[in-house]
This record gives sequence, C-alpha cells and structure tokens, in this order.
Amino acid sequence: MLMVRRLMFWQAPRLIARVGAARLFGWCIAIGAVSWSVPALYADSFAIMFAAQLTHAFLFAAFHSCLLQLIPHFFPCVLPAS
Repeated sequence: MLMVRRLMFWQAPRLIARVGAARLFGWCIAIGAVSWSVPALYADSFAIMFAAQLTHAFLFAAFHSCLLQLIPHFFPCVLPAS
C-alpha cells in the first residue's frame, strides 16, 4: 500500500494540473464514501478488502495533495499572526 501512496504522491502534480485540485478533491470525497461502504457490505471477501485498501491508499495521497494545493486559497499569507 505504501508503494501506491508513493506513486500517487509522485503523479499528483500532473493529475492536479490536468483535473484541478477542487475537482479532484470532490472526486476523492465521492469515491471515498463508496470505498468505505463497500467493505462494510463485503467484509468476508479478501479481494474486495484488498481493493478497498488500494483505493484508500490512492485516495489518501490524492486527498492530501489536493489539500496542500487548496490551503493557500482558503488561508492567504496576508493574514496576520495572532
């Protein structure tokens, strides 16, 4: 699973440039909801659990990369420290 995350972190800038951080963020939320629901229904299937773990690793890296791109948009540097 670690290799999936590393691969996604490596390819994230290209994917974000192609799709956009906000759109990819939305896709992560939608796919994440499904990927957390499916294992609850099919917990006895090794293949489904393995696919869910791969999906989780991909979504974690994509979600994290999107947030790093979106933070400056929501929290500009011009805000004074308190």
